[in-house]
This record gives sequence, C-alpha cells and structure tokens, in this order.
Amino acid sequence: MATTLEIIQGIYQAAANAYDGAHDARFTSGDTKEVGLSREEGCPITDSRVSDGFGVKIIGDMLQINYEANIRIKDVYSGSFEEECEAKLQAIADFIKKEFRSLTGNNLSITPQGESKCIVQHTSRVRTFVMAHRLYKIAGMQGVETLGEAVENPVDVKYQKFLKEGGFAKE
Repeated sequence: MATTLEIIQGIYQAAANAYDGAHDARFTSGDTKEVGLSREEGCPITDSRVSDGFGVKIIGDMLQINYEANIRIKDVYSGSFEEECEAKLQAIADFIKKEFRSLTGNNLSITPQGESKCIVQHTSRVRTFVMAHRLYKIAGMQGVETLGEAVENPVDVKYQKFLKEGGFAKE
C-alpha cells in the first residue's frame, strides 16, 4: 500500500512523462508513450502541428485532469464533440494509471466524479480554444480532507479573530 506522498509523487511523475516527443519512437530510446492526444498523430516535422496537452492537479483526495487544445471550429460543430472531449480525458486517465503502475509498481484507483466540463472559446473564424476538465476520486489517500468538507479560509478565520480581539471597533 502506497502512502499519500508516494501516490502524489507517482501521479505527478506519470503526468510529467507525457511530454511532447515521448510518444515518438524516433526520439526515444525506450518504450514509446502514447497518451491519446491529437498531437501524436502524423509527423511533427512535416505535418501541421496540433496544439493540445494536459495537466493534473490534486485537490484534497481528488485528482483534476485538465485538457487544453486549439482545434478548428468545424470540429466543434461535428456533432460528437463532447464525446471526443470525454474520450480524451478518459485516455489521459488511463495513461496516468498505466504510467503510475510502471513507475511505482502499485495500482492507482481513480473513479470519475460527476460530469466532465468542456469550455469552448472563439479565437478566430477558423480556430477555437478548448478547455476541458474532470474530477476523479483517488483511493488510498489517508489523512487528507475531502474536497469541500471542513475547509475553512484561513484568511477569514484570522480576520474574524482580529475583529473579536478589538480590531477597528471603537467603544
């Protein structure tokens, strides 16, 4: 059983191992790493590059996977855009689980929480900027508060204490 620190370090190292170029056999000496992103298709030298990537954030016992991409506007209106966003997020989650297993020797158990959120912003007449994210609950995190439970703003607590002790009150 991995400790909380080992789980966090393993997740961040798995995400770091997905840098652009890690998937191409011409640039790596070991295994090729395929995450499932659009930038992995085609040749990076001769084809026009697709700008997409992901990042991870750990908030309490939750893992947030963020996916960003520049895509053509006609792909947004293709009809299956939301399913493609969810498929990309799931492919990233699968990659992180697989890479975590190869790095630590332990299994990573994450379960999706709620729906994925996908925001599309208009950049030009041809391109759009897409940001998608989804929360996953990480199993095996001990001593960590759940997101949204018993979390107090420390600034607010100190401010209330300041007001109780006298603060600006004039008597």
